[in-house]
Formats: sequence, structure tokens, C-alpha cells
Amino acid sequence: MHKPDLQLLLEYAEHGSEAAFREIVVRHTDLVYSSALRQVTSPDLAHDVAQSVFVDLARKAKSLARTLDQNASILGWLYRSTRFAALNQLRDERRRQAHERQFMDHFDPAFATATEWNGVRPVLCRAFAALRHAGENQFIISMQSALGQYVKASNGQFPSDLSQLKPYFESAPDDALLQRYAIVPAETVSNIGVGKDWIITVKNPVDEEYDTQWALGVNGFGSTTYESRNGAATLAPALKAYAEANNGQEPKDSADLLPYLTTPEQHALLQKLEDKRDSAK
Repeated sequence: MHKPDLQLLLEYAEHGSEAAFREIVVRHTDLVYSSALRQVTSPDLAHDVAQSVFVDLARKAKSLARTLDQNASILGWLYRSTRFAALNQLRDERRRQAHERQFMDHFDPAFATATEWNGVRPVLCRAFAALRHAGENQFIISMQSALGQYVKASNGQFPSDLSQLKPYFESAPDDALLQRYAIVPAETVSNIGVGKDWIITVKNPVDEEYDTQWALGVNGFGSTTYESRNGAATLAPALKAYAEANNGQEPKDSADLLPYLTTPEQHALLQKLEDKRDSAK
């Protein structure tokens, strides 16, 4: 059953229900982000604005819940809050001549007790990472077509600069968008395997803990997480040792690797992976 916004807000305000707040974020993220994007015209700034709106919603949940009718939606409040946050963001951008800010600058830091922020942060981070994933997926698909045409026209040569791909896009992308990507050696993202010598990937993730890392090469494209990529490199010696001792087999459980771990970093990573697996059950 589809719960009204007010019921979800009350569950979060009165009982600290992360699931209720997550439902609100999932329900309204696209609206808030698209509204912010129309006003600030920069995906990065729109991300900051939208994130700040939901943090402010968490801070004001109790007082807002008391003012809403039983079946009312919070859309009106979200629109007004987005407009206010966008104006603040634009004002601050003009003042500081910068392209990125920490969204918490717009709000009272007294809100962010460690417990409150730790509860809200994962919900927001996952929601905005999902937005970035969807947008990057669409762009990678269009760039795959451009790359294929370029390679075919260049006797199999991989581009040395991403600007070389612009004539091959159906609609030429903005330079700022292309600058978010880089051409790197294929082994940089070795756990995907889509290129021979070179691949195209995101240059700097917004949130390495939650973002998807894309890789595009002559053999197609794929994705992984930054944590998986870094983890694969860290655990590679232990995985190799396990395979050599078990006729080339891969471990069926992370605990199988324990006898083959040789560094504190490997032990810490394996424990983190097990904790994440347990929390997902």
C-alpha cells in the first residue's frame, strides 16, 4: 500500500525510521533534482542543491509533519525549498567563483549530530548515486557509438584525446561533460576487461563509496564499483595464492581466503566485505 508522505514523515520524525525517509527520498528525488537542474543548469550543482533539500527535510521533519494535512503531499514544500536552495547556491557561486560547494554550508550545522547524519547520509548517497548511474549509462551508450565510428575511420586506432570523438556523436556533447572522462591504460580497471590497451572511464567520482565506475573500450563497456576495483587489487595476491593451492578454483566464501591474507589491509578489507554482506541480509 502506498503510504502518504505525511505518514512516512511521521514515522521518521517520531521513530527514526530510515526506511520511511528512504521511501520519501526515492519517491521525490527525480522531481527535486530536475527542478534544481533547471535552475542552476549544472548537474554537479543540482546534485548539491537536491541533497541539501533532503537534509533540510530531515532536520525539519517534526515541525513540517505538524503542519501537513493527513493525506497531503510534501511536493509544495520541496518545490519551495529547492527554489530557495538553488538561489543560495547561485548566489554563493557568483560570490566565490567556484563550481563546487559543500551543501551543508547552506544549513544550520547544529542539525548534524553524528547519529542523525549517519542515518540520513547512506539514503541520500545511494539515491544520488543512482541518478548519476542512470545519466552516465546513457552517455556511455552514446559514446560507445562514437568510439566505434572513430576506431573504424582511424584504421583501428584508439583516440588520444576525447575531443576527437565529438564529430562522431549524434549530438555533440559539451566540452565540460567530456572533461569528466579520461583515456587511461586498460589495466587501470582490470576487473572489467573491455579494452585492449586503452579504455575511457570517469576521471573523478563524486562519491567513491557509492558511485559506479564505467569503462568503455573497443570490446564494449561495463561497470564496477570503486570499492570492488580497489578491493580486487588489494586481494589479488590472496586470490592468486588460493587458486594455486586449490587447482585454480575460486573461493566460494570470503572466509576461505583467511589463511592466505598477509597484510593488515587485506584483513580489514575482507572484514568490511563480510560486514557489508551481513548487513544486506
